[in-house]
Amino acid sequence: MKALFSGTALIVFFHALFSHAVGISAFAVDESMPYGRVCLTVRDGAEKTEAPFEGDSKPGPGRSLQAYLDSNGKTACFAIVAAFLKSSGALANGWRPVFVDLGSDGFEEKKVPLGGERWGWERPAEAFEVFAVFIPKGAQGTEKARELVAKLQDPGAPAAVAKLQARQLREELLRIAAIQTSGAAQPTGEPVKIGGTVRGEGDFPWLKHARSISFTDGRAGLSIFRYGGG
Repeated sequence: MKALFSGTALIVFFHALFSHAVGISAFAVDESMPYGRVCLTVRDGAEKTEAPFEGDSKPGPGRSLQAYLDSNGKTACFAIVAAFLKSSGALANGWRPVFVDLGSDGFEEKKVPLGGERWGWERPAEAFEVFAVFIPKGAQGTEKARELVAKLQDPGAPAAVAKLQARQLREELLRIAAIQTSGAAQPTGEPVKIGGTVRGEGDFPWLKHARSISFTDGRAGLSIFRYGGG
């Protein structure tokens, strides 16, 4: 009997099978080993608020998404953050994927998107998934993912080409992460908030809401944030 799955198809099958666990596992990380931390937030420019992204978060006027990341520096690493439509694997809402170097110094905060980019989230949209992948430098087989991130920066690329590249990037990130689930860091305290929303212009206490994701010299770590659409 012919094998039902092989290669990427097998990876995608197991991703679907265990997708309920990715990004929400309560497993704690071993702090003596390499790990990264990530928090996805919803910023409201009109209300001047910021809140942790949840599955039932909603878009609205002046709203955008932002991710905070760092790593503990046990192993030099970089991260790729990318958002994909659940239905097709194309880039969600035109948000371009981001490559960010987390270095080896340890706990150096990075924000995504970089520079003047903005992941505007103002209108109802299809269901999407935001991938945050922590990848050790020197890991084998990661070149294609980095090349696809670079290619997807071209706003003038034909839509069909960009869609294909996005789907390929999603599959590559799943492959190099080997379906590793993430452990959600337990909050150590509560920020001053109203219904989980922090008001004001100060720095958002993202570490109190961050997920911790283990990785090794040979395997990346993956966390997925999901939005159900509407």
